[in-house]
Amino acid sequence: MFIQPLTLEQVHHYLASADLELAALNTALQADTTLQELAKSPLMLSIMTLAYQGLSVTDLPGMNLEERRQHLFDNYIQRMFDRRGANRQYSKSQSMHWLIWLAQQLSQQSQTVFLIERMQPDLLPKNWQKRIYGLSVILCFILFGGLIGILVFPLNRMLLLLSATGLAFWLIFGIYRIKPVEKLKWSGKNARKNLIRGLVFGSLWGLLLKIPYYLLLNPLPLSLSSPHFRDSWLRGLVFGMTMGLTVGLVRGLTSPGIEMLTVPNQGIWQSAKNAVVFSLMGFCVACVGAALLHWRVLYWGMFGLSFGLLAGGGEACIKHFILRLILYLCGYIPGNYARFLDWATERIFLQKVGGGYIFIHRLLLEHFAQMPLLRD
Repeated sequence: MFIQPLTLEQVHHYLASADLELAALNTALQADTTLQELAKSPLMLSIMTLAYQGLSVTDLPGMNLEERRQHLFDNYIQRMFDRRGANRQYSKSQSMHWLIWLAQQLSQQSQTVFLIERMQPDLLPKNWQKRIYGLSVILCFILFGGLIGILVFPLNRMLLLLSATGLAFWLIFGIYRIKPVEKLKWSGKNARKNLIRGLVFGSLWGLLLKIPYYLLLNPLPLSLSSPHFRDSWLRGLVFGMTMGLTVGLVRGLTSPGIEMLTVPNQGIWQSAKNAVVFSLMGFCVACVGAALLHWRVLYWGMFGLSFGLLAGGGEACIKHFILRLILYLCGYIPGNYARFLDWATERIFLQKVGGGYIFIHRLLLEHFAQMPLLRD
């Protein structure tokens, strides 16, 4: 079902039956074909009544279509700030800056619906901001891995471990892509594919890590045929397999479908909850592997717990937090983004659609998008 355009008779009847505050608009419509075309859209007519309520005929200058749209939306924006001016939670300049930035991002990406949890690092407009984001993500992984690894490894072996772990996370999760783990649904086909892939690549990674680990950190003379080297090789193989098994289980439970979002930033909060589930799974898998190798079960269980935490959605939460922090410090968004978007919805700039937001009209989005940022 589609909403049909209004006829001019319907428009004039609506304005005539409203009140005297719209008499000037009704009079202008009778002689202004530009306003007539805009008023045929029910939503645009509603915007016009809000923007021009109480104005006289002399306040409606003759303009072409583009100029009329500019004048219309400028009046509408001002009226919305004036009508809802009792709540001064955000200043007009702040609000305009954030709305302009949001409109520009949606316009550049050819999108209409904005979801907080779908924010990606490509929102950062400058290369130095993207570099700071990438370095911050890597640093967080290193610090997180170091805090866990120090429980298991001596300090003189931490550098190799952190380098290998950072490389593994970069290959598995990437840096400049945020994928929230929003929905869990077991898929046997998906699980088998990822379990095989995880076991194969995990085993190779464990071997590649263990061989230089043995060669660099054991005293000379070395013998690749010695029982000690074979034992080290076996430990690396089992270690890699346990990590690959964890990744395979995580991917098997991760559905490619998108959860129906009803609350702003629901995807990130759901990712945090799912990360707890996967951390327990990683803990169990690592404990079993450590028991088979006669390693310290509790310490390796902590390593598996942290690995499952990151693999199961924690890394998406970390990336999202870093991205939001950089955008906030650069002035593109407020600290509590959902609260501001709700505030803008109350002022009828935006409209909520499930857990997302859209501008109330495409023309209003384009109007904001063509404005220069007030602070940059």
